[in-house]
Amino acid sequence: MTTESIAIIGFITTVVAGFGGAALGSFFANKTATGLMKRQEFSKSSASFRCAFTKEIRLLSIIHPNHSPGEFLKTYDILTTAYVKHQNAVICFEPYLRDPCLTSFKTKWKEYCCYNEKSKQAEFSKYKTGASHTDELQVRNLAVSRIEALLKFADPLK
Repeated sequence: MTTESIAIIGFITTVVAGFGGAALGSFFANKTATGLMKRQEFSKSSASFRCAFTKEIRLLSIIHPNHSPGEFLKTYDILTTAYVKHQNAVICFEPYLRDPCLTSFKTKWKEYCCYNEKSKQAEFSKYKTGASHTDELQVRNLAVSRIEALLKFADPLK
């Protein structure tokens, strides 16, 4: 082999290695950027989802009927009034979840709104109470724990 041949082979090897390195670098940069964009989209969606529940969490934290006139509402009334807002938040948030998280999330949503499979409707039946303040506090705690279970799916640190 001549010196010229070795030089040409060396040049070709350098060019191929350069292009290969550039291609590999581009691939990893693309993967990193795509992953970052997905995390940012999830964070935005999570924040919107959590915000959809803030008013109801505040109202459910009021446990004394004499707190402020008109602010102590029955749990059932709070949740049924907010149902459409919460359902819209769920619809917007679901695309950012993957199985098995999505399946678990849907189960928690149905528990929260007491979804009736037969009638295909949210009934909020577990939150209905009579005049008993003790019963009302129990269903409030149930509602808060179910909302918290839903909000765990929107944890940005997860």
